[in-house]
Amino acid sequence: MKRIAWYLILPVLLLLVAGATEQASASKLSGAIWTTDASGNPVDQNIYPSKCSVYLNGGPKPGTGGKGLPPGDYYYQVTDPAGTVNLSELGGKAIGDRLVSVPPPPDPMAGRFENVQLCPYADTPNPGGEYKVWLTPVEAYEAAMLAGEGTFGFVGSWCKTDNFKVAPEPGPQTVGLRGVKYYDVDESGSLTPDDYPLNEWEIVVTDVNGAVITSVQTGPPPGGSGETDGAWLVTDLPAGTYRVYEVLQDGFRQTEPDPTGQPAPPDPSYGWGYYEVTLVEGETRSGLNFGNVSLGRGRIVVFKYRELYDWYGGNHNAYDAGIDMPMGGWQIQVEGPQGNPILVPPGYTCSDMSSPDWGFVAFEDLPLGRYVVREEDRGYLGWVCTEPGVDGMGVPLTYTVDLTPADPEAYLKFGNELPRCP
Repeated sequence: MKRIAWYLILPVLLLLVAGATEQASASKLSGAIWTTDASGNPVDQNIYPSKCSVYLNGGPKPGTGGKGLPPGDYYYQVTDPAGTVNLSELGGKAIGDRLVSVPPPPDPMAGRFENVQLCPYADTPNPGGEYKVWLTPVEAYEAAMLAGEGTFGFVGSWCKTDNFKVAPEPGPQTVGLRGVKYYDVDESGSLTPDDYPLNEWEIVVTDVNGAVITSVQTGPPPGGSGETDGAWLVTDLPAGTYRVYEVLQDGFRQTEPDPTGQPAPPDPSYGWGYYEVTLVEGETRSGLNFGNVSLGRGRIVVFKYRELYDWYGGNHNAYDAGIDMPMGGWQIQVEGPQGNPILVPPGYTCSDMSSPDWGFVAFEDLPLGRYVVREEDRGYLGWVCTEPGVDGMGVPLTYTVDLTPADPEAYLKFGNELPRCP
């Protein structure tokens, strides 16, 4: 391509030699440059989503009716806004790879060029993410380099510039792990509505080789905010593969995840059941639940009494030691534990009025879990259950109790009255 005539460049050389290339006279280079996206459309406020989404255009700026660029070859460069760092060079794009050409008339592209990708170039040191792109004729660049003038060979009045910004590129998105720690009431090996949460159990996250990455306690963190009872959450992990264990507390057996057939854990305090999950950026894996049942035993003690409120007053629908009296020979039934029921023979309240156990019956050595306790219904003889009461059909209500490691015993009362005849 024919280059700019030397008679146009000679004044530049003279100015460079004289050291006066930065004088504040009007620009000697007509036309304009501006940045756009890949389709040639301007970007709002010149803020781009990434460095490689910035393209350079030159000529008469659209809508201005101005002059185009003189025909010839041009170099461009990207720097910081102050022009102190040549980001194109640092980014590995040599000056010879930063050449654009403007054809002369009658070429349809006379006076302009379109959509030259600026990438690659290094990150700007500017804290606001701002960059500056420059354009200068090749002859002006060569003369300036010979004279040691300009900004990396780009001399003020023989340049066109445009500033733009690039939004900070987001770092790698982290991943998360979450689950619930619960007492497996029905020993089903999965979380059900009848199960209840367990707090202050330690959950450990390791890499695939067993090296500990982090650990967390189940239940609400200090201050009571965040995860609910029994829940645990680990965040801000890089994408990758993880194993999740629980630290097994004394007296408990693991039901979820199934420990059967698993290799020995990397720490003997861990349960043998574990999760291995692979997460991609931005993913949070839920449902990493740990269920346990206690190896301990519990007991249920029932006291049966006759309520004499109708006869002597006192507390109604509750035991009054000064008025009501124990009742022996009344059958009590215990059913459970829920999900894994055992045969609990019915018991009868003690009938020995001289014994301290008068009116009591105890069910001993029960597996921990949920039980339903009921008394025999003697409504056909006129007896009315006052504690815990009756349903809409007059049938005595039952008790549902959870025998847990923290509370392995339950004490219940059944009261009945035989109303006086009117």
